[in-house]
Amino acid sequence: MRKAISLILIMAGLSMAFFPQAASTYSDMEQRHLLDKWKEQEFKEMDLWDERAEGKKTEENLLGQLTIPKIGLEMPIVEGATEANLHSASAHITGTSQIGKVGNAAIAGHRSRQFGRKFNRLNELETGDVIQVATAEGTFSYRVTKKWIVTPEQVQVLDKEGSVRLLTLVTCHPVDQPTKRLIVKAEQL
Repeated sequence: MRKAISLILIMAGLSMAFFPQAASTYSDMEQRHLLDKWKEQEFKEMDLWDERAEGKKTEENLLGQLTIPKIGLEMPIVEGATEANLHSASAHITGTSQIGKVGNAAIAGHRSRQFGRKFNRLNELETGDVIQVATAEGTFSYRVTKKWIVTPEQVQVLDKEGSVRLLTLVTCHPVDQPTKRLIVKAEQL
């Protein structure tokens, strides 16, 4: 009986030790799959902005790719900031402007506790850094203009600001006890 209990406890301990790494590896595989799909995808007269995020597979909502050279970030972008979408991609917040158009296009992403994953290093961006977004409409470059912390209720960070073309990146802050939001605002070049 003792051997059986010991074996069960050892197995439980091993599974708890390896589960975080397995979940991280699975998320990385999903993200790589989406990036590969984006790079292979041929866009023919598709209006991706009419797609609705709820109830669709992440692949069906694939909009493009977010690249931030300074922090080595390359992530797929999907439509709709749902929990399922944010698991393996960054997500365009439905209801904000289209990427590359006049207004304020907002992209949300999880801030992984693991260094270098997802939006973990977003806090390292500074005024003047470049963000690139590739979509079916083209590749758009943005220059960071501002970075600050807000409460989750301060949704006015998503508002349009005149006739400029803005990109707003949103993630949780701080990494360990995320009670606020880190906002990075950038203007199209």
